[in-house]
Amino acid sequence: MKAELFNGIIGYLEGISNLVSFYGVCYAHSYKFIKYDDVKDINECVEKFYNESPIKEHRTRIDSIWELDDWKNDLFENCCDWFFRVFSMRNFEVSIEDEDGNTMPAQKSKKSNRVFMGLLNRLEEFFGNDDLKVYKLFIDPAWVDEYAWEQYFFQKGNEFYVLSFFQEGLN
Repeated sequence: MKAELFNGIIGYLEGISNLVSFYGVCYAHSYKFIKYDDVKDINECVEKFYNESPIKEHRTRIDSIWELDDWKNDLFENCCDWFFRVFSMRNFEVSIEDEDGNTMPAQKSKKSNRVFMGLLNRLEEFFGNDDLKVYKLFIDPAWVDEYAWEQYFFQKGNEFYVLSFFQEGLN
């Protein structure tokens, strides 16, 4: 069952990244969910991920990693950008009204953003509710030219996972 859920998250992210890449003008997007079996703590996981990732190729360095108090909200805010980046690239926006009648981008409403909720529901089902720590990695610089990245690290007991967002330009 856990392997099915894990593979479901991977497939969901691949589908979204393929759509965003297809419509994203000149950029390729890669959204991945990776398990690290052979690490003993979060710092070792961060180092291993960084050394294996294309981020290292851009003269970057690890700045810090923070444990998030409200990881779901942080992830929501960032997924609104990553998943709907194509809207700004194409000067396109879908707007809705909030509960006060003010216009807002549809993706910024948790109620109407089924793309993010699909990911969150899968993550919650995969991890369950107990003993989960979520960290966010900060890289210096935060982006280079047309390349951008963002990573979340999940620790459940002695299991480590990375949710990675990467945009590759045409350099």
